[in-house]
Amino acid sequence: MRASLPLSPERLSFRRGKFVYQLPPSEIVELAQAYATNVRTDTHVEPFELDPLFRVPDYALCADDPLPLLDAILEHESGDEVIVGNLGAGVLEDLLNCRRDLWPQIDDRARREPVWAAAASGSWLSGYLHDQLPRNLASLVTRLDIDDGAAPRQRPNRPRRPSKRQNRKGRSR
Repeated sequence: MRASLPLSPERLSFRRGKFVYQLPPSEIVELAQAYATNVRTDTHVEPFELDPLFRVPDYALCADDPLPLLDAILEHESGDEVIVGNLGAGVLEDLLNCRRDLWPQIDDRARREPVWAAAASGSWLSGYLHDQLPRNLASLVTRLDIDDGAAPRQRPNRPRRPSKRQNRKGRSR
């Protein structure tokens, strides 16, 4: 069992409510480079360090404006299909599922920048969410037809059969 270390503010996880803040540009670039390195090499992270593979999605879902971080990752690694695909199937897909307020900005970036379009094409959304996306973004994101948001099917309404020990009308009727 390892001893718990006091956490400095930069080691705290980014959770909506208590510790949400915007990273300064220098830390955004540093985190983007650490994420790219970790995805590419699967680097071992010490137990007391924050893993960029967890820190980036956490920040993306909880920060007020996470798109500068994704911009930095995609700008830094625009030619690397592994990182663009990983970002699209992971962080960007989570953003599309959980942060509808960012859909117009993501749509705008996907129109203007091919690397954003490539990342968006790696995302999958369930049918009912996909139908609500802006038109350009919907053409890039894969639609999953498995869950179309419909209510689960009900079994047909059949009268219950009495057990063999009961008479035909049920219990002592």
